[in-house]
Amino acid sequence: MYRRQATPAGSDDLVRRQATSLLNKLVSQNFDSISAQIIAVANRPNDKGEHDGRALEVVVDTCFDAATSQPMWSDLHVRFCRALVDGISPDVRDERLPGPKGRTVAGRKLVRRYLLHILHEDLDKGWDPDDVEGKKTQNYIALIRFMGENFKTQMCSNRTVHWHAKKLLTDVKSPPRGTEIEAVCIFLQRTGVQLETGSAWDQKYLDAYFFLIRQWNLDVRISPRHRFMLQDLIDLRTRKWVPRKMVSPKTIPCSKAEARQQTIQDDQPHERMPGGPQGAEGKDTPRPPSKAGDLSNFGKIRRGLPMPFRPSSVFAGKKENKRETLPTSSSQNASSMITQVRPMPSLENLQN
Repeated sequence: MYRRQATPAGSDDLVRRQATSLLNKLVSQNFDSISAQIIAVANRPNDKGEHDGRALEVVVDTCFDAATSQPMWSDLHVRFCRALVDGISPDVRDERLPGPKGRTVAGRKLVRRYLLHILHEDLDKGWDPDDVEGKKTQNYIALIRFMGENFKTQMCSNRTVHWHAKKLLTDVKSPPRGTEIEAVCIFLQRTGVQLETGSAWDQKYLDAYFFLIRQWNLDVRISPRHRFMLQDLIDLRTRKWVPRKMVSPKTIPCSKAEARQQTIQDDQPHERMPGGPQGAEGKDTPRPPSKAGDLSNFGKIRRGLPMPFRPSSVFAGKKENKRETLPTSSSQNASSMITQVRPMPSLENLQN
């Protein structure tokens, strides 16, 4: 299996420094020009005339490092990966990687191969539960987010998405830890639409995933925060992957205008609303003003509508909201259900 090569201090170090410098300058305003310069660095031939794709490999590796260390710019890094797939030269090839039918992998397929292998290698490292500072855990979550956003752009086939989804769901112990649940939720939030609109096999896979997710949601050993995350994921699929409408923050002029309107409404005199005690003609009878020292009406109660001393209709007809229960089954059976849908292919066969 292909492994990421160590970076020597020669031309690869120069490529890495150039790619890092350009990625640090990458913003939305200069995306086209900066990405074109990075792609030109990736298309650079080897000094020795060897077709090993080292420049492209170093560029992809540098992009992964930037995406995991700077998750706030992951959207730009995903856009760059898409631009790299579209802009790489078909002459860039790696003779070390055997392709289908003995052909050399080159061009777009080579970019996808590097992306998958580097992603798989970082995914195998996982996260450290004993990490006190949480840097490895943050990098792991950033990697899952970057992976899901890349798959969301349909850069890879659905079979590749299923391979990584099953790996995230089955390589866990019972009960799953919070970081593992968060990784599953982040990944399926970004790839669920792609799988839901796929073939019948894709939907069968997805049903098996959510069968296990519902079992996790009923496990009281999981913290309430992560159970809410699982419930939000289940609700998202129920809404056909349509997110809740986000309320945009109000601007300062809008808030001032609403405050002025509320002040105007508060200054207006309030009219007496109908439905109070009524006289003989069915109209409201205003209470006569009382004189100072007049105690003749003391203790008298004006008869109005009778007040019922019983439970109001608010509580009538209210049914108990029973939580959805699933058939009793262990998480091991659910995990085996996922793997038995179809055998998990090897990473070497995940070709587009």
